[in-house]
Amino acid sequence: MARPRPKKSTVAKRKAAHRIRGGQPSAIVASRPLTVFSLDTEQIETALLTGEYDGLLQDYFGAEQYATLRHLAQEAKTRSVRGGPRVLILPGIMGSTLGLPDDLIWLDPLDVLRGNLRKLNLKTGVSGIVARGVFLLAYEKLKLRLQIAGFDADFQPFDWRLSISTLGKQLAKRIDDESGPVHLVAHSMGGLVARACLAAKPKKIGRVVTLGTPNFGSFAPLQAFRGVHSVVRKLAWLDLSGSQEDLAQIFKTFPGLCEMFPADFFSLAAWPSGGVLPDQSMLTASRKEQQALPLPGNQPDWVQIVGCNKETVVGATI
Repeated sequence: MARPRPKKSTVAKRKAAHRIRGGQPSAIVASRPLTVFSLDTEQIETALLTGEYDGLLQDYFGAEQYATLRHLAQEAKTRSVRGGPRVLILPGIMGSTLGLPDDLIWLDPLDVLRGNLRKLNLKTGVSGIVARGVFLLAYEKLKLRLQIAGFDADFQPFDWRLSISTLGKQLAKRIDDESGPVHLVAHSMGGLVARACLAAKPKKIGRVVTLGTPNFGSFAPLQAFRGVHSVVRKLAWLDLSGSQEDLAQIFKTFPGLCEMFPADFFSLAAWPSGGVLPDQSMLTASRKEQQALPLPGNQPDWVQIVGCNKETVVGATI
């Protein structure tokens, strides 16, 4: 039996009444309820200092982490980073938010509910999708701690749907557009983007620290591609008009995911006979991209933090 759709007007009124507790917000989009996903990174970081939107942010970060971030934000505000070493933080796979300039799509639950993830399909979706920021729940604490330590830290979000070599070129341009040396802290897929940027030989790149980067492939993008990743399953449940397979059909258009497969899966012979399957031509192109990623051998200041005492996934059901 189909799940009943919630009445949007009722949801909007209930959420607005429940969540806005710290005074009236400075700007509200009238056409949709105010949520944390309505705010951009700058608004959220300002609110961590001022206490605005405290209800929204406590619900998003959790009360304990919200209190920690507020404390760190206020401490970072007292430290001058002017002239400090420049650091760009690259998020991991699916860790950058995506959308149109006026509409966050990945990952706004309301957009998922309305079936708008289809707009991200690289073949049949909409044009103009850009990386709008990063998931602050995962990365804001790192940025604030770097600022407290005296670094001029900022995020470098990227459109993780695209080929890693394309993302590397974008990063290299960002680095050389800066006024001085730029250091990188790159998590997961971000470390592969950092490697890819070496092909463009950026002149201002400094130290690179990678965190848990899957240099030999990862099972997480493989599961997302097949629609069996835990996140994809939850999204399929929330998307009232789609299924896991529908979402997998979207993810299969993303070369950025395919290029992160473990080497054994670049041949269709290794795949199950059913379910969502890639084209062999895409697998072949992705294998070439993965093999062409520059090694940091000539980069003297490259640090790899492989893990933090957690078990490594060595297999997956697809």
